[in-house]
Amino acid sequence: MVFIRTIIDQAKLEENIFGPLLQIKDQELHVADIIYASSLHTVNSMNEIVASIKNGNAVLLINGEIIAYSIEINHFQGRKNR
Repeated sequence: MVFIRTIIDQAKLEENIFGPLLQIKDQELHVADIIYASSLHTVNSMNEIVASIKNGNAVLLINGEIIAYSIEINHFQGRKNR
């Protein structure tokens, strides 16, 4: 998990991402079925990962996966992707 601590909502991170991830028992579940987020999408390049993190999202990297997951958990209003 990669994020900038000062621009994410720590409570959302713990409640909606870490909590569900720590409770999974079925290794075959898809990330979208586990994590509770208003916005969850895949990212495929380092540029997309960096842009997502800079915009207040957390990025979940899974060992062996060729994609990453961008999860919206920012705690500021009105910032747009650039």
